[in-house]
Amino acid sequence: MKLNGFNTTDSLSKTQLLMIKACIAKSASGHSAAVREWEATVVMNEMDYRCLRLVPFFMHKNKQWGIATLHDKRLKVIYKYWWLKTQHTFNQLKVVNATLLKHGIQPIVIKGASIMSFYVLPELRSMADFDVLIRPAEIKKALEILKTIGYEADKAKEPLLFKHFGLITAFSHSFDFTHSLTGTRLDLHWKFGSLCSKQFNEKLMQNLESYSLLPGALKPSIEYEVFMIIIHAVVNRQMDNLNWIVDIALLNSKENKNFWDKARKLAVLEKKEHLFDYGCYILLQHGVYAPIPCNVNAKVDILTFTSGVKLPKMKLYATLFKNLRINIKYRFPDTGFFVKSYQAIRFARYRAITKNARK
Repeated sequence: MKLNGFNTTDSLSKTQLLMIKACIAKSASGHSAAVREWEATVVMNEMDYRCLRLVPFFMHKNKQWGIATLHDKRLKVIYKYWWLKTQHTFNQLKVVNATLLKHGIQPIVIKGASIMSFYVLPELRSMADFDVLIRPAEIKKALEILKTIGYEADKAKEPLLFKHFGLITAFSHSFDFTHSLTGTRLDLHWKFGSLCSKQFNEKLMQNLESYSLLPGALKPSIEYEVFMIIIHAVVNRQMDNLNWIVDIALLNSKENKNFWDKARKLAVLEKKEHLFDYGCYILLQHGVYAPIPCNVNAKVDILTFTSGVKLPKMKLYATLFKNLRINIKYRFPDTGFFVKSYQAIRFARYRAITKNARK
């Protein structure tokens, strides 16, 4: 497969790979072998955040297979941290869900909080924040409602939402909130993902099901969840978290795998099948079931992060142009050259406005 600079599993550390292997092992012997190698390799003080997020499920599997490690005392502290954080975060999700419903807004639970419902215990799926999806027309109302229960929006970004509503909602997908007392982070979405098309979002809204952990809440059907888990992981080069691999392995064990055909059809409709296939390629490398990629030679066209990176001026301009092309290509997959050109101008204006707001 043509990698095009993508950070594959080869770029993961040995500690990360062994923790993933232990978490998805299907036998006691396979799990034990991965844990013992991890135990001899890991430096606890140097475990990165992505590994720390795997600790709850890692320890759960250790308990399931009756395995103790030399680092259990430290692991229990980390587990307790995630247990407390999850309890608090989920309680806040409960408050937000009830508050929005009370004011006539239907919350749709997405991402980590939604996938959590497939785990035997909520704390086994760690979350840094929680994500709720609403309809674009409800954004301004929801923003004011959330303020009444202690959530504050970014002071620089909030005025932009009201002044440039069309641009902000077209080229971003969510608004960050932080609770003024607890620091809990909420991501309020009007689109499921950053590179989703408007048509995809509208289709998703017609494919919802009950969210079992909260009364009145909904969540996307599983094919939408799987599609977004994979696309998000690929686009972000797995830098956000490693839980996505465990998520897919768990979904495979819970469902009859019929969702895979539907998920790939979504990828084709969104013209992101090469990203989807690449995610499947990564899963297969880890031994997690996924469909065999249809085209392993397709170019993996992903964004290049420039924030905090010093690049020569010409290379920076080339990178920014490439990112502009990819943004327009994925957000407006079914439009022609002239519409894409118009949206490119709008996107450039959006970037200029938001960049000035950060200064």
